[in-house]
Amino acid sequence: MSRGRLIRGMKPFKRADHHEGSEMMPNFHKPIIVNRATPIYRAIMLECERRRQQLGWAMWKVDDASGLQDGHFAKLLHADRPSGRCVRWETLQLVITALFPEGFDVEIKHKAGDPLTAENHRLKVMFAAADNNRLSRRELMRELGRRGGIARREKLAAMPLADRLKVARKRRKQKRALCKQPCGLVSTTEAQL
Repeated sequence: MSRGRLIRGMKPFKRADHHEGSEMMPNFHKPIIVNRATPIYRAIMLECERRRQQLGWAMWKVDDASGLQDGHFAKLLHADRPSGRCVRWETLQLVITALFPEGFDVEIKHKAGDPLTAENHRLKVMFAAADNNRLSRRELMRELGRRGGIARREKLAAMPLADRLKVARKRRKQKRALCKQPCGLVSTTEAQL
């Protein structure tokens, strides 16, 4: 039988290198969160990531120093992604020993608010990277701005029509005041915003 012929009841052959997207990641901008890790694991890995950033190490350097496979630290850090992995305690000890060769102390404090969720962990990792990298800072600000825009849109949609009209009038008034100002001068109302 040749490769191109179909047998009754068989599906046509698809090339392996042809990618049409997947259910796991329908858009390539926002990662799919699987909620695989516990809050304490996320907190420990977040501190490991902060230490890695502080040392200025690339992730491959952590892999080499701790004796892990190439790319394993990234999987451990992003355990809530589809390709992520949770680590055993023995492996976590190898990573921590590589990052803190002089030793370490663990302190657990009470924190107000919810436990560290997968989405909050993702943002905190972005914050840690933003301290050392301009591109990461830009990505973080873009993400926060997007979230603020979505929240603002939802808030306006929930408002009664009269309140939305008040907000629109106030914004138009502010824009007119900005257009009338000479360049370089800032009004007191704009400075308060």
